[in-house]
Amino acid sequence: MLDRNIRVSELLKQEISNMILFGEIKDPRVAHVLITRVDVSKDLTNAKIFFRTYEDEDIKNIEETLNRASSFIRNRLFKKLRLKKAINLKFIYDDSQKYLDKIDEILRKIHGE
Repeated sequence: MLDRNIRVSELLKQEISNMILFGEIKDPRVAHVLITRVDVSKDLTNAKIFFRTYEDEDIKNIEETLNRASSFIRNRLFKKLRLKKAINLKFIYDDSQKYLDKIDEILRKIHGE
């Protein structure tokens, strides 16, 4: 079951990334979005899609735009991937890089750089 979730997560990540890259999602606000991770529930009914942007943009606005487009994306994925049931999608901004940068900064201070 775990292998299936990992495969589905990676497949969703790849397909959503392609939808953004090739302009299937027409809204220009999502043109600079990078999908970083997808977490799928055990029963494959829900997916959290984590994203970042290439530039400092209005993150909240982009997140809202992606979540508004989630039904369109879900329907496209359902057809493309021939899923047995549609997966509910929730887009969430991935701020893990900020935490990594902060940890790196603290470590540099500790080592006196």
